[in-house]
Amino acid sequence: MQNPENGFSPWLVEQQIEHPATLLQHGEAHLIHHLQSMYDQDNSAAINRVWTRLARQRPQTQALAQERQSPESIAPVKHRTAHPIQRKREPRQANAFVRHLSLLVAVLVVTLLVASLTLVFSLSRGGTITDMPPASGWGKVVYAQTMPDFGFNGLAWSPDSQRVAASNRATATNIVRIWDATTGQHLVTVPIHDFVATIAWSPDSQQVAILTPQRIIIADGRTGHVIRTFTVPSQSSAFISTGVALLSSRVPTSGGPGFRAITWSPDGSQIAASYYFGGSTGSSVLLWKLQTGALVRLPVKGNPIEGISWSSDGKYIAADTFQQTGAAASPSECRVVVWNVVTQQMVLQKDTGSLPGVNVVVAWQPGTQNLAQIGVVKAGSGYTTAILIFNGTTGKTLKKLVVPVSDVLTWSPDGKYLAYTSPIDYTSPITMKKGNTAQILDASNWSAVYTYKNDNHIINELAWSPNGHYIATGETVVGNNGIVGVVRVWTTLD
Repeated sequence: MQNPENGFSPWLVEQQIEHPATLLQHGEAHLIHHLQSMYDQDNSAAINRVWTRLARQRPQTQALAQERQSPESIAPVKHRTAHPIQRKREPRQANAFVRHLSLLVAVLVVTLLVASLTLVFSLSRGGTITDMPPASGWGKVVYAQTMPDFGFNGLAWSPDSQRVAASNRATATNIVRIWDATTGQHLVTVPIHDFVATIAWSPDSQQVAILTPQRIIIADGRTGHVIRTFTVPSQSSAFISTGVALLSSRVPTSGGPGFRAITWSPDGSQIAASYYFGGSTGSSVLLWKLQTGALVRLPVKGNPIEGISWSSDGKYIAADTFQQTGAAASPSECRVVVWNVVTQQMVLQKDTGSLPGVNVVVAWQPGTQNLAQIGVVKAGSGYTTAILIFNGTTGKTLKKLVVPVSDVLTWSPDGKYLAYTSPIDYTSPITMKKGNTAQILDASNWSAVYTYKNDNHIINELAWSPNGHYIATGETVVGNNGIVGVVRVWTTLD
């Protein structure tokens, strides 16, 4: 019979007797004394069974059984036999081993499942599981991405070194292509239906800015979906629809108004684009704050702006103007203009000159306030191209490299190397079999460290991977089957 004020019952005693260590560890005499006082004669049979089991498992309990009529004389048992406990624990140890083994198998199954889901998720997003192996020297081609149309007006590597985007010059297609940088796979396209001037990745590698003469198109760098579009306010561009020839409105380098260059701020909060308004209005660098859409205009009188670059510390924007007409034997009027982004004040104007047929490019050296720009110098009775290195805030010339240079001028991400392209050899203007070269200079001593060349390839664009290990070149391939475009990814020294 169970005491209603205490949960201690005979059947519970029987269960505990199966584990003598539990019963006899903590004051056995005290427990037995209370046991006898709590139960009447009706429970004597159950208690006798308890003592019988104790006597069977421990010889020492026999004395207690004989004295059970005198509870006061009961003394604690000092010795216990370990063998019965071991016999009882063996099956429990076996069960524990089975449980631990089952748990281990379950953990392995869950781990494999999570890894599989991760793999499927990465592949579904068009990503790669591993990067390319480390570069071991200059010029080893990793892969080539062939395109059905020729020429390039933009080639850019995402800041995380995972994606490459390229735009072609063929006005019939006007497609921007984006693919996995490490393998050339997972290609997505962005149909633009307009001439593409250039492209630029956002600092977080999530978006691509695509520049056309009249629009800035922001597309998702993974899916290619268009997110938003910027245009010049109507009051600033009302003249665009008045008497502008079709060719001029589509191809800004022919002289018509429109966007010409674009760059993101290092923190990704703003986009800067150069816009040529035409006539006496001249050019402006337009700054959009992406969060608010607010627009700031940094004007430049006179010539169009061709190149534009944001310093790596985010403090300055440099732009390069050029003259649209001029004799091949003499330099045209050209200058570099630098603004302080915060104050919007012009801090530098530097005349540099340019030659017709040479695209004007300006680029900040990462981690410094130095600028590189394609300019001209006197050479005998004429002029020739040169790479000019100068301080972007003081205008002080640091280096003048007299080399044949055209179109491409870009620094490595660490600022240790400067890459440029040589002019195209037009001695065979129909086939252009000789192509041109990409030259790599060591910025510590301005020595040439590597020349990249394919005899029948014309290099239109060059882009360093942000990790510095690879270079992508956008090349026009002239062959017996016509003219096509190809992007080749090759290794650097690092």
